[in-house]
Amino acid sequence: MGYPVYLIAPTDAYHNSSLGPVPMAPNLLATPVQAAWIALLIQSVYPEKQFLIGVDPGTDFDPWIYPPDENRRVEVLYVADGSLNALYVGPMIQQMYQNGKGAPGAWQLVPTIDPGAAPGSTFPPHLEWVSTATPPPPAAITPSTAALMQVNVLAMLTAMQQQLDQLTAKLG
Repeated sequence: MGYPVYLIAPTDAYHNSSLGPVPMAPNLLATPVQAAWIALLIQSVYPEKQFLIGVDPGTDFDPWIYPPDENRRVEVLYVADGSLNALYVGPMIQQMYQNGKGAPGAWQLVPTIDPGAAPGSTFPPHLEWVSTATPPPPAAITPSTAALMQVNVLAMLTAMQQQLDQLTAKLG
């Protein structure tokens, strides 16, 4: 059975860095409803965990900037007891839909391994979606998806050129 491909809507949100605006990856974004849904899904598997839902604001110096028509934010789930690292909802949804919307799978606790860490270091486990579905065939590129891809690539290239120009001006 094939499952519908999960397409992430583009965004004009950006990260205001010291080098200027950096386009935000749209897969980081989610709505508050999606955050609550993911929290409920995980809590049904791990009822002993209590989740707090929040929004990652960026930093004081480099905040996330959202256009007025963007209803998604960098939604984050925090485990009340601190036993898991912060869980970013947008990438979790992307993981769930890696084989299409509705493809079967389950959240599992997986040990976190950092090869660059000092010997004996321990880290909280993290959640990972384990799919039990066969990946769908690649989606056909229609004129509308091709145009969307072209717009995303052009926006990314324009932003990169702006950053290069700013960096060149600072160094020049």
